[in-house]
Amino acid sequence: MEPDPPYPSALGADEFRLICLEAASSSDDPIHLMLEVYSLESCPEYETVSYTWTGENGDSRLCKPIYIGKYWDVLLQTNNCWEMLRFMRPRRWPRLIWVDAICINQSNILERNMQVAIMAKIYSACSRVVVYLGPQIAWPLHDRHPRRRRLHELESGTVKPDSAPSQQTSRSIQDVRQPSSPPQKLSELLKLRYFSRIWVIQELLLARSIVIRVGDVDFWADVGMTSHFLSKLPNWNWGATSAAWVQHISKGRGSVTDLKELLSLTSLSQATDPRDRIFALLGIMPVSSPAAPENKQNLTILSRADFQADYSLSCQHVFIGLFAYCLINLKQSNILYHATCLSSDRRHFPSWTPDWTAKFTWRILFHAPNLTIDNVFHELRRLVTEGYWCGEVFHPPVDGHLFELYSLYGPGNPDIVRQRRWDKDAYIDAASGSLNVYLTQYMYLMGKLEIVGKLKKFYIFAARYETITVFLVSEHRIDTILSEDDQIELFVLNNNDDTFTYLLLRYELTEDGEEAYSLVSACPYVFVQFPADRNKNEVPEVRPLFLHELQYSLHDFAMRIESKLESYLFPWNMRAAFPGLLTFRDAMPAVRFLYEQHGELQKTGDAKVNNEVAFACNFSSCIDEVYSPRVEGDSIIITVSTAWKNTRDVYITQAGWVRRHLSSEVPSWRIRVHGSEDGWRAPVLSPFKYRKLFKSGQESFFDVQFKAREVQNLILTSPDTVEIFRDIDELSFHTGETDDSLWELITSGASEKYQFQACPHLKFRSREMRTLCEEINVDGGTFMVTII
Repeated sequence: MEPDPPYPSALGADEFRLICLEAASSSDDPIHLMLEVYSLESCPEYETVSYTWTGENGDSRLCKPIYIGKYWDVLLQTNNCWEMLRFMRPRRWPRLIWVDAICINQSNILERNMQVAIMAKIYSACSRVVVYLGPQIAWPLHDRHPRRRRLHELESGTVKPDSAPSQQTSRSIQDVRQPSSPPQKLSELLKLRYFSRIWVIQELLLARSIVIRVGDVDFWADVGMTSHFLSKLPNWNWGATSAAWVQHISKGRGSVTDLKELLSLTSLSQATDPRDRIFALLGIMPVSSPAAPENKQNLTILSRADFQADYSLSCQHVFIGLFAYCLINLKQSNILYHATCLSSDRRHFPSWTPDWTAKFTWRILFHAPNLTIDNVFHELRRLVTEGYWCGEVFHPPVDGHLFELYSLYGPGNPDIVRQRRWDKDAYIDAASGSLNVYLTQYMYLMGKLEIVGKLKKFYIFAARYETITVFLVSEHRIDTILSEDDQIELFVLNNNDDTFTYLLLRYELTEDGEEAYSLVSACPYVFVQFPADRNKNEVPEVRPLFLHELQYSLHDFAMRIESKLESYLFPWNMRAAFPGLLTFRDAMPAVRFLYEQHGELQKTGDAKVNNEVAFACNFSSCIDEVYSPRVEGDSIIITVSTAWKNTRDVYITQAGWVRRHLSSEVPSWRIRVHGSEDGWRAPVLSPFKYRKLFKSGQESFFDVQFKAREVQNLILTSPDTVEIFRDIDELSFHTGETDDSLWELITSGASEKYQFQACPHLKFRSREMRTLCEEINVDGGTFMVTII
C-alpha cells in the first residue's frame, strides 16, 4: 500500500504530528500548512484546537481544500474545519497547533487507533486548548485584540460579547445562515451543537487551560475555578444545563471517579461514529492505581488495559464488549433491566444487551428499578384482598388471614456462593455475543402470564396454579410477546450482596441445535401467594422462602444422611446390648446388611430378615475387639470385665440400672461367668454384684449372649432406622448409585458431581418449598446458562 501524499510515513507509537501554520497577508489567502513529526517526550510548545467537524449546521461534506507541504498536496476538509484554520492562522509568527482531522491520517486504521490511544497525553501536554465554536460565534479580530474574561462572567452578566461582527469579518461569515449574535449567557452557550459532541469532553477535561472565543471576548477557564465561581451564582444548576459535564473542565482524568457517572454525564452527547461514544472517553475513564480505591463500594473502576480504541471492530463488538465488561467485571447486573429483549430490532442485538443506539439508554444504564419490596408487597395484598381480574376471569377477594405472600431471601447455599457465583467464569461468546453466566433455576411457568395490576410504571403479572399464585413485576408488557407454546423458565441471579434479579428466559435452540435461552424480561421482584391460616391479629409481612433451600443439592442430602449416621441415634436399649457402639456409623456393616436385606424384603413382600447368622457376623464385626465378639449359631457372644469403668461399658456393667429405667424392649440377653461350668442365666443382678462371689480385688469376666433376631428386629423397628433407610432410598433413586458407590457417597460425600444437582423437594423442613415442588416444577439447580 502506497503512502498518502500528505502523509509520507506512518507514525510510531510515541509520535504525533503538529501543524505549522504560517501567517497570511490576507484572510482570503489559501490555507497552506506544514506537517512536522515529533516525539511525545520531546516536542516544542503547541496548542490544540477543540471543534466539531460538521459545525453548528451539521454540514459534514468534505468540500474545502487545504494545502500541505512543499508540494501543496490537497486535502479536502469540512467547511467548519476550514473556517477554524482561518481563525487560527496567526497575524505575524508561525503557530504550532494540533488538529485531529489533519494530524491523524484518517484513512489509516492502525494509525488512527494508535493516535486515539495517546490523545489524552496530547491534550494534557499542550499549553492550552482553543475552543472554536464556528464563524457565527468566534470572530477573527484583525484590527484589534480580544477582550479577556473568566468563563463564569458570561453567566453572571459582568461582560457581554458584541452583538454583531465588525466590517472586516463580514466577508468571512457571509455564507453562514445562522444569526450572528453570540450567546449572552453560559447556559445559552452550552446549548450549542459543539457541547453535545462526545469528543470535546475529553479535550476540555484534560486541558490545563481553555480559551473560548465568543464574539469579541476570549473567555478562559482553568483548573476548578469555573465551577467554583459558578457555584456561587444564585439559581445555577449544572443538572439543568444541556452539558452538565462542563463542570469538570480542566480538572483532569480523576475528576469523574465512576464509570456510571461518566456515562450518565455524557448520555446526551453525540458522535458521528457510534463507537466514539466509548473511544472518545478512554482518556478520562476512571482507572485503578495504588492510590485508587479499587474495592470501594459503589465505584466502578477500570484498569488501563481494559479498553483500547480499535476501529476495525464493528459497533456490535464494541458495545457488547462494554456491556459485558460492566456486567461481569464491574458487577453491574442492573444493566439487564434495560436489555433489548422486547425491542422490535432484537434480531440485531443479543437479548441481554441494552440498545446502544438509544440516547436514553446511556442515562439509565446502571439504574436499578425505582421500586421497593414493601411497595410491591402492599400492592399485592391490596389486589388479593380486594379481588382482581386475571385475563377474563375475576378472582374474588381473599380474607387477609387466609393467605401469605412469600419472597426469596438469601444467603444462598455456601457451595454455590463459593464455587458458582453468577459472575464466576462468566464470559461472552465472541462469535454470537451470547452471555454465559451461572444462574439458579427457580421454576417453570406454565400457561400464559396475565397482567393483573400496575404499580407506578411497573406491570404486575400472575401465573395461577392449584393452590398458589406466582406474581412477577416487570417494566415490560411481557404478556404481549409470550404464547402458550413458549417454554418459559424463571431463573435467579443472586447478586453478591444477596439481592436478586429474576430473569424470565425463553427456551430456544440455536442454529447449531444447541440449547440456549433468550431474555424476555428482568424482574426486580417475584412473590408467591400461599394459602395460610394466620391469627387475624398477626401483623402481615413478607414471609421468607430461603434460597439455600431452593439450592438444596443431592450432595447436601448425602451429607444430611451422614450427619444422622454420626449422631446418637441408637436407642438406649441397643447401646445396652452392644458396648462401644454409639452411632449408626459404628455399626455400618450391620446397617448396610440390614438396608440391603430390607430392600430385598420390600421387593418380595417378606416381613423379616431370615439370615440371622449373616446378620450376627456383620454386627459382631462392628464391636470393639476388647469384648472378644464371636458368633455361636444365631447368637452373638461378648466378654465383659467387671473392672472396666469406661463410660462406653456402663450399659453392660450396670444392667440393673438399664432394666429399671428402660422399657421391656431390652434384648433378652443372658450372662454367665467366663470360664466356669455354670450355665447361662438371666442377669437379675448387676455384674458388679457378681464380684462378691470372688475374692476381693480379683478381676471377674462375664460372657453376655444376644439373640441376633431380636437385635435386628430392634434396629428395623427403630424410627431413626426407618428415616435413614427412607433417605438412602431417595438418594439411590435420584443418583442411580448402588452398592459400594452409594455407601461411599453417604459416608464420605466424595462425589462432587452431585454438589450442584438440586433437589429442594428432599428438604422436608419447609412446607412452602414442598408446595412449590408439588404444584410447579421447581428445579433449584445452578448451572451455566447461555443467553442469546
